Amino acid sequence: MRLLLLAALSVLLVSSANATATDAANDAAAVLINLPSADLLANIGENLVFSSPLANVDALAIRIPEKRKRAILAKRQANSGNVAAQFAHGVASGDPLPNAFILWTKVTPATRSSSVPVAYQVSTTKDFSAVVRSGAVLTTSDVDFTVKIDVTGLAPATRHWYRFITAGPDATTTPMIVSPVGTVSTLVAEGASLDKYKMAIFTCSNMPHGYFRGFSAIAADPSIDVTIHLGDYIYEYDLATYMPGNSWKTPADRIPVPNKIIVTLDEYRARHAQYKTDGDLQTMHAAKPLIAVWDDHEFADNAYVNGSVDHNATSQGPWSARKLAAARAYHEYMPIRPTLLADGFYKVYRQFRIGDLVDLLMLDTRTDGRTQQAVGDPNSRMLIGDEQRAWLYNGLSQSTTTWRVLGNQVMFAPKPTRYFFGLPELNSLADDWNGYPKARQGLLDHVTNNKINDTVILTGMSFFLFLFLVR
Repeated sequence: MRLLLLAALSVLLVSSANATATDAANDAAAVLINLPSADLLANIGENLVFSSPLANVDALAIRIPEKRKRAILAKRQANSGNVAAQFAHGVASGDPLPNAFILWTKVTPATRSSSVPVAYQVSTTKDFSAVVRSGAVLTTSDVDFTVKIDVTGLAPATRHWYRFITAGPDATTTPMIVSPVGTVSTLVAEGASLDKYKMAIFTCSNMPHGYFRGFSAIAADPSIDVTIHLGDYIYEYDLATYMPGNSWKTPADRIPVPNKIIVTLDEYRARHAQYKTDGDLQTMHAAKPLIAVWDDHEFADNAYVNGSVDHNATSQGPWSARKLAAARAYHEYMPIRPTLLADGFYKVYRQFRIGDLVDLLMLDTRTDGRTQQAVGDPNSRMLIGDEQRAWLYNGLSQSTTTWRVLGNQVMFAPKPTRYFFGLPELNSLADDWNGYPKARQGLLDHVTNNKINDTVILTGMSFFLFLFLVR
């Protein structure tokens, strides 16, 4: 049934090679309106946010109870009277490959009690006259009305435009609601000759502390190919806990939502949703694909595998529940592929090969194996899990590209972990690779012993710009 539905949708959308954007959108809306909810429910996994954030831990997937399914079959509507649904959180793409990329959006329905069918189109032309992929999925309050699609089978080194469509409040006057249009290019084929590839790096995006004006500048720069986020995409604090410095007064629309230290799934969702309303962030996401990893503030400050210095189990409940809530919200709101479980921890580390120019290895120095910083013997601390370390070393050794780029959350360059010799380590200074000397020296030894040159380490966390040459 799924193949027949998608085939029918594709036929409608590309029946005319010269169809205008409006015609294509009308076709998509017509198919969307007529697709039975039962068929969308049967293929609900097409919307990746219903899946588990860990591909090999199916128990973490969102299951819709039979009673809810019956309600969905009975009530499927994004609008209420003349109040239309909205794509108020923009669109985004991420994790580009030579033949695929992730697409993301969130629908704001007029009522949260309904289910919302959402169609998507991917075209090689800006006017959507050459649709190459299309489909329809269902979203509900179970996943906070988010949508995430893994679009596959695409041609490498090709620019695409995409959008989402849902039914409008009136079949005659407003038959459809169309999202903003985004654009994303597939990577060049692995090993293909490539002279340059430009990355925009950002980290520690704290909404209450200012505006994200630089994001619009990134969007407007045609030379930038991809955006890389190295962690702290959101901050978990309330306003009082982490007040902005200088004379900045946080505007009302940038006060944290909810204005408390977030702990539950609904609270993490609300915070992610607030960040996605920022206009500059929306502009950048629509214009450039994102490759992201998390750091601590997507969970809690100075998080590690079994806790956080800021987590209070008595008042905030078990760390395991909070960690899972944060990970699921990240999975729902970020254009990242579901990953696997490794070493008993969440896995977001992954590799992108960009032609013959770059092997980009995105690390997780926060939740995969990390033990608590500034506690016990520094040489016994663990920064990354055994499997990730083997993956990293093998990726570096097997790399045949001109450059190797490591995207990671914390500083690798040498610096002290205490103010003066003999004083205790400071939590804030021992947070990076220097606080985990065995892991740091192990990576240096591997690179040195295997004569691996031309390796760049990108670092998040610090609010300054540094350039170090590590020998």
